[in-house]
Amino acid sequence: MENILLVVSLVLFIAFIIGMFKPSAVIKTGSPGRGKVLLFFFLPSFICFVTVGVLGNKKTEEALKNPEGVEELSLISKGYDKVPELLKDFKDLKKLSLRSNKIKNIDKTILAMPLLEELDLSSNPIEEIPDWITGLTNLKKLVLDKTKIDTIPPAVSSMVENISYNNTPFEERQLNAGKMAEKASEEESEGDIEGESFGDFAIRKLMGNEHGYKRSFKKGDLYYIKPVTKAQADSLGNFLVEAGFFNDDNKVSMQIIYNSAAEKPVYELRAITAKEMDEEIKNAFKLQALFISLRVFDGQPVDFHLCDDQFNTHTILSSAD
Repeated sequence: MENILLVVSLVLFIAFIIGMFKPSAVIKTGSPGRGKVLLFFFLPSFICFVTVGVLGNKKTEEALKNPEGVEELSLISKGYDKVPELLKDFKDLKKLSLRSNKIKNIDKTILAMPLLEELDLSSNPIEEIPDWITGLTNLKKLVLDKTKIDTIPPAVSSMVENISYNNTPFEERQLNAGKMAEKASEEESEGDIEGESFGDFAIRKLMGNEHGYKRSFKKGDLYYIKPVTKAQADSLGNFLVEAGFFNDDNKVSMQIIYNSAAEKPVYELRAITAKEMDEEIKNAFKLQALFISLRVFDGQPVDFHLCDDQFNTHTILSSAD
């Protein structure tokens, strides 16, 4: 009902705007004038718009009284300075808007809604997106427009398909990085850039995420650092597609480096994973490390490093074990 009224209100308002410039374009009979345009178009449009607001508020009030089974909730401009505790009762919620409040920090109350698919936090003074928000495993859309964020954790950007951050310090940094990358292209040879885009080059050089050169395979991103070559990275990326690590369904980030300073020089393949992992999965990673050693690096040892979202190692699984 609200959507229909909103469309009617919009159509009437457009007709009002046109009629204010040329009344005869919207009123074909009698003596058209701006007074009639105001009466026939603006007032009905205004009434429809107000009705939509009233119905929306009524719907929200009913949802707050009976949270069970509610899948959509809009808490826009309610003056909240933190994520409201009442959300813990909305176990079935899939879409939540907290737009235009005063929220500075996101707390783990959000995790009480495991089915959440869309989260709108725009127009809040939020400065940081915590990486634990990946606990919302169904989250597909995250709106951060007009917030104060200046970075997005790789784990979050890898998991969430649609992230919007218009009019944020993060967007500004990206724009500046892009300009710097174009300027740097005059100084960097094509061989140095290794075929990566200017945007990726800028992020790598200027945004504090020096994870290496970036290659993409389906929805997977593989970063590599010299002396690993582009050819080796491509061979590894294709293997990871065959093995199912990189696919069309999930965003995954990995990094390959060559550690020549180790007691026995070794290739280290780093993957962002959870800390807790059962032995069966660990053994599967070891087996894949062995296959990678044989298929990609001519039998040279490969260690699988399981890492946090900044590629800091928490578990090492070796092809030699």
